[in-house]
Amino acid sequence: ESADDANNDGIPDSDADLSDNDEIDSFDATNEAIEITVTNILPAGGVTGTLSGTTSSSDYSSDSHDYTLSYSEVGIISLTASITNNGFLNSGEDAATTITNVGRFTPDHFVVSLNAVNLQDSLAACNITYQGQSVTLDNDLSFTFSALDANGDPVLNYADSFNKFSTTGFSPTLTRTIASSGSGFDPSVTWQSPVISDQNNYDGDWVVTMTPSAITYNKTNTTPVTSDLPFSAELNANLSISQITDSDGICVDSGSGCEAFVSTDISGATIIYGVAFLKNTFQSELRDAQVPVSLKIWATQNSQSDFYTIATDSCTTIDLTDFEFLSCNENSGTWCNATYQSNLSAPHTWSNLTSGNGNVTIDAPGNNNTGKLTLRLNLPSYLQFNYYGAGVTSPSATIDFGINNNSGSLIYMEDEYK
Repeated sequence: ESADDANNDGIPDSDADLSDNDEIDSFDATNEAIEITVTNILPAGGVTGTLSGTTSSSDYSSDSHDYTLSYSEVGIISLTASITNNGFLNSGEDAATTITNVGRFTPDHFVVSLNAVNLQDSLAACNITYQGQSVTLDNDLSFTFSALDANGDPVLNYADSFNKFSTTGFSPTLTRTIASSGSGFDPSVTWQSPVISDQNNYDGDWVVTMTPSAITYNKTNTTPVTSDLPFSAELNANLSISQITDSDGICVDSGSGCEAFVSTDISGATIIYGVAFLKNTFQSELRDAQVPVSLKIWATQNSQSDFYTIATDSCTTIDLTDFEFLSCNENSGTWCNATYQSNLSAPHTWSNLTSGNGNVTIDAPGNNNTGKLTLRLNLPSYLQFNYYGAGVTSPSATIDFGINNNSGSLIYMEDEYK
């Protein structure tokens, strides 16, 4: 139209809108080909992807042609249609039009992988973890995500504000690999806040890192059962569909729709149900009393489940100051004084544990100083037990100093330890 060529030079003005001009009759007869090209607009740091499909055609038999194309990248683009053969009718003049702000294009799907991670025992040097202790990981959990197109190729522009992945609600669960009868159960896990990184590298990948505050196999049974027998911890790391789907609804998909993520082979810890025991003892008031201390675990030997001494625990430490006198009842003498009771130190002694056993030696009160002492060993909850049916406590024992008067035929008796 003449309004589009103010200087009448046969070339449309630079700001002319030709969309309301008449179509060229019999354009198909010119055999001119029109090609569609693409340019990335956003993200600003992104790359221009490729158009798939037939991008050039001279078939305008109906005075128009529909181009069915797909775009390989993420973002917003412009499309330019131009005559490719030296301008229209070899005029050398460009004949092209551009439409801008096409899209936003999104990925087709994600894939995710997890780095190699192993559990580490709380008592690492002894390769054991008592129920109630926390295990650790030798590495943080690092989930690597990749954004892909429909052909499985990376989309590099899924970055900056065009990365729509959020870590809100991102919290993997850890469940045991073999969910069958027998020993073993799931741990409780608390996580620090997820950390997302590498999402602005324009390579289509990003990483979500999870650091556990605690991974604990809680000691919940006051009376041990089959599931409390020693077991090797083997875990899955699980992410639900909603945790790995972005705000556009793009998700992890291997071909059959959105799916959760499950990674296996997180292992390396041995979980045991442990208890400490003290044994009651009696002794002449003239002799030091030795109170046996033992660490035991719930285990099966010769098809019999019971508490057995754990000879492999050389890692648990007990100090003399962990022992405490709870009470002292004198039958004769005035030996239960503050000096004797208040501080478990010399002359009382502790042997340290050897193969799960030890002895605390309580100083003899002396001639005619008889009576009973109650001694408690203050331990963490993972070595406590419901000893007397009245609740979980630290272990205690009674030391009876004096002569046994219950039998006229008994001259002398004492506990003996080798």
